[in-house]
Amino acid sequence: MTLYKKLNLPDSLINEIKNCALAEMQDMQFGAMQLYFLKKPQYILGRYLKENYPDLPSLYNCILFRRHGGYQQPIHLDCNNDDPPQGIKCAINIPLLNCDDSYMEWYTGDYEISVASVKGRDGIVRKHLELIWSDDDEDYMPDVADRVIIDTPTLVAVNQPHAVTVTDRTRCLITFRFATNPDFEQVAKVLN
Repeated sequence: MTLYKKLNLPDSLINEIKNCALAEMQDMQFGAMQLYFLKKPQYILGRYLKENYPDLPSLYNCILFRRHGGYQQPIHLDCNNDDPPQGIKCAINIPLLNCDDSYMEWYTGDYEISVASVKGRDGIVRKHLELIWSDDDEDYMPDVADRVIIDTPTLVAVNQPHAVTVTDRTRCLITFRFATNPDFEQVAKVLN
């Protein structure tokens, strides 16, 4: 089972999205790990998708993920901020800075889910689903099911256990989520 699809989006579109995101980042103050909602990149990609792929649902947010080098991301599942949170099935990721030496990896194994959250400097709480692996060994590491370097726009399944490998450099990426939470396969088929 493939858990990602590289997207062939126009260079001019990607440059516009990246420049817009980097401009929005200029006024932000970052800590070790920060998540911010960006409006302009969401509008730009949303407009393009609506014009070129009218069968796709609209985008409902764009999140900037910024992590300092050495940050160990826990294996997790993505979700929304509802109470209780609902799992997100897929997203479009676009790299901004230093994404060429880290992998997004997906894992297999038996686990239970625990809701966790991070409060950003902007005061907004973002939820995610942490995993408690069924294996009792504290050094247990699940098997890698798939992996990819997100060095170009990529559709990714985020309802499967995943994490990004550690890099020595600060890494920035934006992720776009769809309003009706479609399946990865559904979006991949439309974008084919």
